[in-house]
Amino acid sequence: MPTGRTSNVFDSLNDREREILALLGEDLSDREIAARLHLSPTTVKWYNRQIFQKLGVENRKQAAERASALGLFEAPLDHDTPPHNLPTALTPFIGRIGDLETLSHWMSDPDSRLLTVAAPGGMGKSRLALAVAQHALRVFRDGVYFVTLAPVSAADSVLTHIIAAVRCPAMQDGRTPLQQLCDFLSNKHLMLVLDNFEHVLDAADSVVELLKAAPALKVLVTSRERLNLSAETVYPLGGLDFPEAAGDHEQREYGAMQLFVQSAQRADARFAAPPEEIARVCRLVQGMPLAIELAAAWVSVMTPAEIAAEIERSADVLYTDARDIPERMRSIRAVFESTWARLTEPERSAFAAMSVFRGGCTQEAALGDRRRPACYRVAGRQGAALARRADWPTEYP
Repeated sequence: MPTGRTSNVFDSLNDREREILALLGEDLSDREIAARLHLSPTTVKWYNRQIFQKLGVENRKQAAERASALGLFEAPLDHDTPPHNLPTALTPFIGRIGDLETLSHWMSDPDSRLLTVAAPGGMGKSRLALAVAQHALRVFRDGVYFVTLAPVSAADSVLTHIIAAVRCPAMQDGRTPLQQLCDFLSNKHLMLVLDNFEHVLDAADSVVELLKAAPALKVLVTSRERLNLSAETVYPLGGLDFPEAAGDHEQREYGAMQLFVQSAQRADARFAAPPEEIARVCRLVQGMPLAIELAAAWVSVMTPAEIAAEIERSADVLYTDARDIPERMRSIRAVFESTWARLTEPERSAFAAMSVFRGGCTQEAALGDRRRPACYRVAGRQGAALARRADWPTEYP
C-alpha cells in the first residue's frame, strides 16, 4: 500500500481514475479502455486529463511512468471503497462530460445539500445521476445509495424504499419510520440518489426532515418536476450536444452522434452511415437520448436518412418492444402521455392553445395579446407558467 506522499497521490484518485490509470500502465489505447470499462472514448479522454493533473504530468506515457515510480500499480483498486448499492451500467456513458464535471463539483460543496436534475422523460437523468454517484463513491465515508422510485405508487412508500436501500434496521420502539431513518442518518456522511421523484412529490417534506437531521447527508434527485423546496438547487438538463446545422459534424465529436452510432451498432454490428445522415436524425430529436436510441434501433431495416424522413412524418416511429425497457419508456408517445396525464385541466387547455407555436415559444408569446378576451389571457398566464416547468419539452418531434 502506498505511504506518505505517495498515499496522498493515491487518495486523490477516485476508483474510476485508478482503473483507467492501471489500463494506461498496460499501454491500452483510449478505445480499448473504453471497451473494457463500458465508457465512451471521449469519457476516457476526460478522465485522462483528471489523472494527468493529479499526477502532475502531461501525457499517458508520463502518467504510467509516474504511477510506476510511486508504486500506485501495487495498490488495490478497492482501497477503502465505501458501501454502495449502485447498479452496474450495461452501456457506456456517452457525452455529458460538462454535466458530470459540474455535478461532481457540487458534490464537494458543503453548502449544497439538495440538487434536482430536472428534465423531461427520456433525457438521460438517471444515467447521469448514476455516473455522478459512481464518481462520488470515495467522497462519502458512509456510502452512496441509489433509490429507484419508478415502481413506487404512493409517497408514503418512499421512506420504505430509502430504509431498505441504506439498510436502516427496523425497531419496534414507538418511533415512526421517519424518526428511525433520521436517527440512523444523523451522524452519517452519505449520499442518496432518489431517482424518478416526479410522481411522489408529496414525499418532499420527508426529504427536508432527513436533511435537517443529518448535516452530512447530500441528496441528488432526478425528476420531471422540481420539488419546490427552499434548499433545492435545480439543474435543468437538456439533450446531448448535436450539430446545429449541416456540416457542423465535421468540427468536433458530438455526444448525440456518438450515442446514435453506439446504439445502432448494437442493433447491427456492421452499421455504417454518412455522418450527415446521423446528424440529421440527432437534430430532429434535439439530442434527446431516448429518442436517439429508439431511432437507432431501426438501422437494420432503414438507413438514417429514411429514419429521419419517418420522424418528420410522425414521432410514432420512435418506439421499441424491448422486454427490458419499462412500458413508460418504450416510445416517445408514452413519455409525453405520462406527462400529459399529470397535468390539470387548465394546463391541458393552455397547451392546446399554445399548439399554434411550432417549435416552442417565449414567455411573452405565451402570455399573448392583453387586448384579447380574459379567458385567453388566463390560458396565456397558465401557458407561461408551464413554459417554466421542467417536465415538458420545448419541441415535439
